[in-house]
Amino acid sequence: MTEKFTCDDCGREFDSKRGLHIHQSQKHIEEDEENHSSSEDNNNEESKKAIFNFNNRKTVYASFLIGVLLGGFLIGGLNALNTQGVDLPSVNNDSSSDRIQFASSNISDDPTLGPSDAPVRVIMVTDYGCPWCAEWMGADAIPDDAARVNGRIDNNQNYDKLKENYIDTGEIQFTVMDYPAHPNALQAHKAANCIYEQDSSLYSEFSKTLYERRTEWLGGDSGQDMPDQTFRSIAQNVGANATAMEQCVSSSGNSEVQNDVNLVRSKVDRIGTPLFFIGSEEEGYVSLSGAQSYDTMSKIIDQELQNQG
Repeated sequence: MTEKFTCDDCGREFDSKRGLHIHQSQKHIEEDEENHSSSEDNNNEESKKAIFNFNNRKTVYASFLIGVLLGGFLIGGLNALNTQGVDLPSVNNDSSSDRIQFASSNISDDPTLGPSDAPVRVIMVTDYGCPWCAEWMGADAIPDDAARVNGRIDNNQNYDKLKENYIDTGEIQFTVMDYPAHPNALQAHKAANCIYEQDSSLYSEFSKTLYERRTEWLGGDSGQDMPDQTFRSIAQNVGANATAMEQCVSSSGNSEVQNDVNLVRSKVDRIGTPLFFIGSEEEGYVSLSGAQSYDTMSKIIDQELQNQG
Protein backbone atom coordinates (compact mmCIF):
# COMPACT_ATOMS: atom_id res chain seq x y z
CA MET A 1 0.00 0.00 0.00
CA THR A 2 1.33 3.41 -0.97
CA GLU A 3 2.40 5.57 1.99
CA LYS A 4 0.32 8.71 2.46
CA PHE A 5 1.54 12.08 3.74
CA THR A 6 -0.96 14.20 5.64
CA CYS A 7 -1.04 18.00 6.02
CA ASP A 8 -1.24 18.90 9.71
CA ASP A 9 -3.14 22.10 8.91
CA CYS A 10 -6.01 20.84 6.78
CA GLY A 11 -5.81 17.03 6.93
CA ARG A 12 -5.38 16.54 3.20
CA GLU A 13 -3.41 13.44 2.12
CA PHE A 14 -0.72 13.27 -0.56
CA ASP A 15 1.08 10.49 -2.38
CA SER A 16 4.54 12.03 -1.92
CA LYS A 17 6.47 14.34 0.38
CA ARG A 18 7.02 16.66 -2.59
CA GLY A 19 3.28 16.95 -3.13
CA LEU A 20 2.82 17.79 0.55
CA HIS A 21 5.62 20.37 0.41
CA ILE A 22 4.14 22.04 -2.67
CA HIS A 23 0.76 22.13 -0.98
CA GLN A 24 2.23 23.67 2.18
CA SER A 25 3.84 26.38 0.07
CA GLN A 26 0.46 27.40 -1.30
CA LYS A 27 -2.47 29.13 0.36
CA HIS A 28 -4.96 26.54 1.60
CA ILE A 29 -7.96 27.04 -0.61
CA GLU A 30 -11.44 25.76 0.22
CA GLU A 31 -12.33 23.72 -2.84
CA ASP A 32 -15.68 22.12 -3.68
CA GLU A 33 -16.15 19.33 -6.18
CA GLU A 34 -16.93 21.75 -8.96
CA ASN A 35 -13.62 23.57 -8.50
CA HIS A 36 -11.77 20.27 -8.44
CA SER A 37 -13.29 19.12 -11.70
CA SER A 38 -13.18 22.35 -13.73
CA SER A 39 -9.72 23.39 -14.80
CA GLU A 40 -10.06 23.71 -18.55
CA ASP A 41 -10.51 27.43 -19.13
CA ASN A 42 -8.09 29.72 -17.32
CA ASN A 43 -7.89 32.46 -19.94
CA ASN A 44 -9.82 35.01 -17.88
CA GLU A 45 -7.68 35.32 -14.77
CA GLU A 46 -9.85 38.04 -13.31
CA SER A 47 -12.84 35.74 -13.00
CA LYS A 48 -11.10 32.39 -12.49
CA LYS A 49 -8.17 31.04 -10.52
CA ALA A 50 -6.19 27.87 -11.00
CA ILE A 51 -7.09 25.15 -8.54
CA PHE A 52 -4.75 22.19 -8.27
CA ASN A 53 -5.81 18.88 -6.81
CA PHE A 54 -2.58 17.77 -5.21
CA ASN A 55 -4.05 14.40 -4.19
CA ASN A 56 -3.33 13.21 -7.72
CA ARG A 57 0.28 12.30 -8.40
CA LYS A 58 0.04 13.32 -12.07
CA THR A 59 -1.29 16.75 -11.10
CA VAL A 60 1.58 17.21 -8.66
CA TYR A 61 4.04 16.39 -11.38
CA ALA A 62 2.28 18.60 -13.95
CA SER A 63 2.05 21.58 -11.61
CA PHE A 64 5.70 21.11 -10.69
CA LEU A 65 6.67 21.24 -14.35
CA ILE A 66 4.60 24.37 -14.87
CA GLY A 67 6.45 26.00 -12.00
CA VAL A 68 9.77 25.10 -13.55
CA LEU A 69 8.87 26.46 -16.96
CA LEU A 70 7.70 29.72 -15.49
CA GLY A 71 10.93 30.06 -13.57
CA GLY A 72 9.35 29.73 -10.13
CA PHE A 73 6.17 28.85 -8.29
CA LEU A 74 3.61 31.55 -7.52
CA ILE A 75 3.93 31.20 -3.77
CA GLY A 76 1.87 33.67 -1.81
CA GLY A 77 2.72 31.91 1.42
CA LEU A 78 -0.33 33.46 3.08
CA ASN A 79 -0.94 30.85 5.76
CA ALA A 80 2.77 30.39 6.41
CA LEU A 81 3.21 34.11 6.93
CA ASN A 82 0.28 34.30 9.30
CA THR A 83 1.54 31.38 11.39
CA GLN A 84 4.91 33.09 11.66
CA GLY A 85 3.36 36.25 13.08
CA VAL A 86 3.29 38.37 9.94
CA ASP A 87 -0.10 39.80 8.95
CA LEU A 88 -1.11 40.25 5.34
CA PRO A 89 -2.78 43.48 4.25
CA SER A 90 -5.42 43.79 1.58
CA VAL A 91 -4.06 44.35 -1.93
CA ASN A 92 -4.07 47.90 -3.27
CA ASN A 93 -2.53 47.62 -6.71
CA ASP A 94 -2.68 50.60 -9.06
CA SER A 95 -2.84 48.89 -12.45
CA SER A 96 -3.19 52.20 -14.29
CA SER A 97 0.55 52.77 -14.23
CA ASP A 98 2.94 50.73 -16.36
CA ARG A 99 5.80 51.28 -13.95
CA ILE A 100 5.83 50.63 -10.22
CA GLN A 101 6.85 53.36 -7.82
CA PHE A 102 9.13 52.75 -4.84
CA ALA A 103 10.24 55.60 -2.60
CA SER A 104 13.81 55.10 -1.44
CA SER A 105 12.75 56.00 2.09
CA ASN A 106 10.47 52.95 2.15
CA ILE A 107 13.33 50.52 1.51
CA SER A 108 16.19 52.41 3.20
CA ASP A 109 16.41 49.85 6.02
CA ASP A 110 16.56 46.83 3.73
CA PRO A 111 19.92 45.15 3.09
CA THR A 112 21.52 46.87 0.11
CA LEU A 113 24.75 46.26 -1.77
CA GLY A 114 26.37 48.76 -4.12
CA PRO A 115 26.89 52.53 -4.01
CA SER A 116 24.09 54.83 -2.92
CA ASP A 117 24.54 56.96 -6.06
CA ALA A 118 24.12 54.03 -8.48
CA PRO A 119 21.73 55.08 -11.28
CA VAL A 120 19.71 51.84 -11.23
CA ARG A 121 18.41 49.67 -8.41
CA VAL A 122 17.52 45.99 -8.55
CA ILE A 123 15.15 44.89 -5.79
CA MET A 124 14.87 41.17 -5.09
CA VAL A 125 11.83 39.99 -3.15
CA THR A 126 12.86 36.67 -1.71
CA ASP A 127 12.09 33.85 0.67
CA TYR A 128 15.18 32.12 2.04
CA GLY A 129 13.22 28.87 2.07
CA CYS A 130 12.19 29.18 -1.59
CA PRO A 131 14.08 26.63 -3.75
CA TRP A 132 13.82 28.83 -6.86
CA CYS A 133 15.34 31.77 -5.00
CA ALA A 134 18.13 29.50 -3.86
CA GLU A 135 18.72 28.23 -7.39
CA TRP A 136 18.84 31.79 -8.74
CA MET A 137 21.46 32.61 -6.10
CA GLY A 138 23.57 29.66 -7.24
CA ALA A 139 22.64 27.01 -4.67
CA ASP A 140 21.56 23.53 -5.81
CA ALA A 141 18.10 23.37 -4.22
CA ILE A 142 16.12 21.35 -6.79
CA PRO A 143 16.59 17.55 -6.95
CA ASP A 144 17.66 15.94 -10.20
CA ASP A 145 14.15 15.33 -11.44
CA ALA A 146 11.56 17.19 -13.51
CA ALA A 147 13.20 20.53 -12.78
CA ARG A 148 16.03 19.66 -15.11
CA VAL A 149 13.88 20.10 -18.20
CA ASN A 150 15.02 23.70 -17.98
CA GLY A 151 18.56 22.79 -17.04
CA ARG A 152 20.21 23.54 -13.73
CA ILE A 153 19.40 27.12 -12.77
CA ASP A 154 22.11 27.17 -10.11
CA ASN A 155 24.79 26.53 -12.74
CA ASN A 156 23.99 29.88 -14.34
CA GLN A 157 25.43 31.70 -11.31
CA ASN A 158 23.03 34.58 -11.92
CA TYR A 159 23.74 36.48 -8.72
CA ASP A 160 27.53 36.16 -8.98
CA LYS A 161 27.45 37.53 -12.54
CA LEU A 162 25.16 40.36 -11.50
CA LYS A 163 27.45 41.24 -8.62
CA GLU A 164 30.60 41.13 -10.72
CA ASN A 165 29.29 43.06 -13.71
CA TYR A 166 26.90 45.57 -12.15
CA ILE A 167 27.07 45.80 -8.35
CA ASP A 168 30.86 45.85 -7.99
CA THR A 169 31.18 48.27 -10.92
CA GLY A 170 28.85 50.74 -9.20
CA GLU A 171 26.14 50.64 -11.87
CA ILE A 172 23.38 49.23 -9.67
CA GLN A 173 22.29 48.93 -6.08
CA PHE A 174 20.99 45.51 -5.11
CA THR A 175 18.32 45.57 -2.40
CA VAL A 176 16.77 42.54 -0.71
CA MET A 177 13.18 42.60 0.53
CA ASP A 178 11.70 39.95 2.83
CA TYR A 179 8.77 37.71 1.91
CA PRO A 180 9.11 34.60 4.11
CA ALA A 181 6.67 31.79 3.33
CA HIS A 182 8.35 28.57 4.48
CA PRO A 183 8.64 27.10 8.00
CA ASN A 184 11.37 28.95 9.97
CA ALA A 185 11.92 31.38 7.10
CA LEU A 186 10.87 34.37 9.22
CA GLN A 187 13.71 33.62 11.65
CA ALA A 188 16.12 33.24 8.73
CA HIS A 189 15.20 36.67 7.39
CA LYS A 190 15.53 38.24 10.82
CA ALA A 191 18.95 36.61 11.26
CA ALA A 192 20.13 37.94 7.90
CA ASN A 193 18.87 41.42 8.71
CA CYS A 194 20.66 41.30 12.06
CA ILE A 195 23.92 40.33 10.34
CA TYR A 196 23.47 43.26 7.96
CA GLU A 197 23.03 45.63 10.91
CA GLN A 198 26.06 44.13 12.64
CA ASP A 199 28.41 44.24 9.62
CA SER A 200 27.00 44.85 6.15
CA SER A 201 30.15 43.42 4.54
CA LEU A 202 29.22 39.97 5.91
CA TYR A 203 25.65 40.03 4.71
CA SER A 204 26.19 38.73 1.18
CA GLU A 205 28.06 35.61 2.30
CA PHE A 206 25.70 34.97 5.21
CA SER A 207 22.55 35.25 3.11
CA LYS A 208 23.96 33.15 0.31
CA THR A 209 24.87 30.43 2.81
CA LEU A 210 21.29 30.50 4.13
CA TYR A 211 20.19 29.35 0.68
CA GLU A 212 22.92 26.73 0.44
CA ARG A 213 22.08 25.24 3.85
CA ARG A 214 18.32 25.73 3.70
CA THR A 215 17.51 22.04 4.27
CA GLU A 216 19.24 22.25 7.66
CA TRP A 217 17.14 25.08 9.07
CA LEU A 218 13.84 24.57 7.21
CA GLY A 219 10.98 23.09 9.21
CA GLY A 220 8.35 20.59 8.12
CA ASP A 221 9.12 17.73 5.76
CA SER A 222 11.44 19.92 3.70
CA GLY A 223 14.22 20.25 6.25
CA GLN A 224 15.91 19.14 9.45
CA ASP A 225 14.26 21.89 11.54
CA MET A 226 17.47 23.12 13.17
CA PRO A 227 17.29 26.91 12.70
CA ASP A 228 19.13 28.08 15.80
CA GLN A 229 22.10 25.74 15.36
CA THR A 230 22.35 26.43 11.65
CA PHE A 231 22.15 30.22 11.93
CA ARG A 232 24.82 30.22 14.65
CA SER A 233 27.08 27.98 12.56
CA ILE A 234 26.72 30.20 9.50
CA ALA A 235 27.36 33.35 11.53
CA GLN A 236 30.53 31.87 12.98
CA ASN A 237 31.72 30.67 9.59
CA VAL A 238 31.40 34.11 8.00
CA GLY A 239 33.16 35.80 10.92
CA ALA A 240 30.15 37.45 12.56
CA ASN A 241 29.37 37.68 16.26
CA ALA A 242 26.92 34.81 16.58
CA THR A 243 25.84 35.72 20.11
CA ALA A 244 25.06 39.29 19.09
CA MET A 245 23.06 37.99 16.14
CA GLU A 246 21.02 35.70 18.38
CA GLN A 247 20.31 38.52 20.81
CA CYS A 248 19.25 40.73 17.91
CA VAL A 249 16.90 38.08 16.51
CA SER A 250 15.41 37.45 19.95
CA SER A 251 14.86 41.10 20.82
CA SER A 252 13.70 42.40 17.45
CA GLY A 253 10.07 42.20 16.44
CA ASN A 254 8.61 41.40 13.06
CA SER A 255 8.04 44.98 11.96
CA GLU A 256 10.90 45.10 9.45
CA VAL A 257 9.69 41.96 7.68
CA GLN A 258 6.08 43.08 8.01
CA ASN A 259 6.87 46.40 6.34
CA ASP A 260 8.39 44.59 3.37
CA VAL A 261 5.39 42.28 3.05
CA ASN A 262 2.98 45.21 3.22
CA LEU A 263 4.91 47.18 0.63
CA VAL A 264 5.24 44.33 -1.86
CA ARG A 265 1.59 43.37 -1.52
CA SER A 266 0.59 46.97 -2.22
CA LYS A 267 2.49 46.93 -5.52
CA VAL A 268 1.52 43.60 -7.07
CA ASP A 269 -1.48 41.35 -6.54
CA ARG A 270 0.18 37.98 -7.15
CA ILE A 271 3.43 37.23 -5.42
CA GLY A 272 5.87 34.64 -6.73
CA THR A 273 9.39 34.40 -5.37
CA PRO A 274 11.86 35.38 -6.54
CA LEU A 275 10.33 38.64 -7.70
CA PHE A 276 12.46 41.47 -9.07
CA PHE A 277 11.89 45.19 -9.54
CA ILE A 278 14.39 46.97 -11.79
CA GLY A 279 14.58 50.74 -12.25
CA SER A 280 14.93 53.87 -10.14
CA GLU A 281 12.89 56.11 -7.88
CA GLU A 282 12.78 58.80 -10.55
CA GLU A 283 11.75 56.59 -13.49
CA GLY A 284 9.84 53.89 -11.64
CA TYR A 285 10.40 50.14 -11.77
CA VAL A 286 9.53 47.25 -14.03
CA SER A 287 8.69 43.91 -12.40
CA LEU A 288 10.14 40.55 -13.36
CA SER A 289 8.88 37.35 -11.74
CA GLY A 290 10.66 34.03 -11.43
CA ALA A 291 14.24 32.75 -11.46
CA GLN A 292 15.15 34.72 -14.56
CA SER A 293 18.47 34.25 -16.32
CA TYR A 294 21.32 36.70 -16.04
CA ASP A 295 21.04 37.44 -19.76
CA THR A 296 17.39 38.43 -19.42
CA MET A 297 18.06 40.65 -16.43
CA SER A 298 21.15 42.27 -17.93
CA LYS A 299 19.19 43.36 -21.00
CA ILE A 300 16.64 45.10 -18.79
CA ILE A 301 19.35 46.66 -16.62
CA ASP A 302 21.23 47.93 -19.68
CA GLN A 303 18.03 49.49 -20.98
CA GLU A 304 17.39 51.16 -17.62
CA LEU A 305 20.97 52.46 -17.55
CA GLN A 306 20.50 53.83 -21.05
CA ASN A 307 17.28 55.55 -19.96
CA GLN A 308 19.14 57.17 -17.09
CA GLY A 309 21.89 58.39 -19.44
